[in-house]
Amino acid sequence: MADKYRKVEKVLPPLSPNEIRVKRVPRIGGYLKRAIEIFQGKVGEGVDSSTVVIKGVATAMDNVVTVAELIKHRVKGLY
Repeated sequence: MADKYRKVEKVLPPLSPNEIRVKRVPRIGGYLKRAIEIFQGKVGEGVDSSTVVIKGVATAMDNVVTVAELIKHRVKGLY
C-alpha cells in the first residue's frame, strides 16, 4: 500500500526583494539586519526601500511582532 504514495517537494513562491519571512527561531538579529538593509537601499536597484513586508505563521507571530517593534525603534522616521 505504501507504494501508492510518494513524497512531493513543497515549492514556496519566491520572495520579493523587500519581504522577510520570519521563522520560529530565538535569534532575530538577522531579520533586523535585513530590514535595515532594505530601508537603507542596499538590497538592489528597483526595490521599494520605503516598505518592508514581514511574514510569519502560527508560532512565529511573536517574533514577527518583536521584529516589527525593534525596526520601529531602530529606523528613524517610521510610524
